[in-house]
Amino acid sequence: MSETPPQATITISLSELTALIRQAVHEEFEKHAHRLRPPILDDWDQEGPDDPEGDAELLAEALKEHEHYRLHPETLTDWEDFKAELKLAEERGELPD
Repeated sequence: MSETPPQATITISLSELTALIRQAVHEEFEKHAHRLRPPILDDWDQEGPDDPEGDAELLAEALKEHEHYRLHPETLTDWEDFKAELKLAEERGELPD
């Protein structure tokens, strides 16, 4: 003779049910999300075509900037100062649209 398994009735609010479903969906998504987006080091699509000359030009510019700031550290702008300067320029309408 077969027995029916025990059953329980649980009452939860609609907001609790919604939260429970959201949590379950979020957990399942996170479990499989790595399949959707490759690690940035494996995804070179944003790099565009191979351009050794352009790469050399960018490197030369970066090294020139690095050397300038190495020799003249006083010309570096603090991040908070930069944000304040940007906000002021925005308030004055000095930024392009």
